Amino acid sequence: MDESPDPDEGLVQAGCTAVVAVKQGSDLYVANAGDSRGVLCRAGKAVALSEDHKPAQEVERSRIIAAGGFLSEIGGVTRVNGNLNLSRAIGDLKYKSNVELEAKDQIITAQPDIMKVPLTPEDRFFVLACDGVWDVMSNQDVVDFIGSKLDLGMSASAAACALLDACLAHDPKEARGVGCDNMTAVVQANQMPSSPPCCMASRVIGHTASTHAMLVSSDHACIAGCRMMGASLQAAHGRLSGA
Repeated sequence: MDESPDPDEGLVQAGCTAVVAVKQGSDLYVANAGDSRGVLCRAGKAVALSEDHKPAQEVERSRIIAAGGFLSEIGGVTRVNGNLNLSRAIGDLKYKSNVELEAKDQIITAQPDIMKVPLTPEDRFFVLACDGVWDVMSNQDVVDFIGSKLDLGMSASAAACALLDACLAHDPKEARGVGCDNMTAVVQANQMPSSPPCCMASRVIGHTASTHAMLVSSDHACIAGCRMMGASLQAAHGRLSGA
């Protein structure tokens, strides 16, 4: 018996989350889609600049089901269609093939949430990082860690590297996967004139198919945690601008 080909089979399987920060005057704008995250250090306290997009959240769950998707609990983790453990991403086109729906209403959407934060003299730095970091440390843990390294005179770049090294699992078997994901972090130091305005670090774990892309300058920074499915970063570069 002949089987009909899966219409989604030829679609791009790769996808990525993204968090972007843009400074305009004294305001910081942060946009995120997925579970990469931004955190600001304000007077030593962590201020969330984004909220992770997870399938279990009511807004996300409602959209997924309305678009014809389903949720599964696998190992205590809620997954979309038995696969993705996040609900917004760039790419992942097989979840965006309903021609009757707008892009924002698809099972997986790249529609970002945008936050505007007026900056104050108490704002020392902010961090953008993918979920490999946040699986290990909380927002406050990261703020405390980076702040302590800067207090010791460490550069923002070195502090970012130290953060990732601290998050890496020393024994992957014992850690049961925590601290074993790929990790990328950007540290933007606001009150360190002698330091570069934006410093980044990345760790790729083992031979996994994931990688991370970063873009930084004096007034904007972004980080994208990409699932490449074996494709090269160069091949994916042209795809990341599409939803």
